[in-house]
Amino acid sequence: MKKKDVVKKGINKKEYKIFESLLLTERKKVIQNLMNLNTSDLAEQNSGTGEDISDYAETGTDAFDIQIALSLASGESQQLQEIDDALERIKNKTYGICEMCKEPIPRKRLEVLPHARFCIQCQSEYEKQQDSLY
Repeated sequence: MKKKDVVKKGINKKEYKIFESLLLTERKKVIQNLMNLNTSDLAEQNSGTGEDISDYAETGTDAFDIQIALSLASGESQQLQEIDDALERIKNKTYGICEMCKEPIPRKRLEVLPHARFCIQCQSEYEKQQDSLY
């Protein structure tokens, strides 16, 4: 199947603009979330003296807080990459086409998850493959 044929079955120019706007809005939110995760403040809290038991408990809590913040930052960074990839697919006119089966991703799915790479069936298959790797 030619690339042009696939695009015709998928998303039209007007819809590309709508999804691009959705992705850019989502991208701004993710960047704002990353900016709000200020791990340097948490690191300063973690520099306690450890002179008594309560200091050790506080240090443990601070370390846990840092670990949570870093985990959240990692997830936000991954989501930002997925959004950027989707914006690149819009530029390439391949947005809305499943990367596995090459069929159009349902519009409802894209409305809920604008950076989706796969249709629901292929996403399920992809997740099974990922699970089997670990």
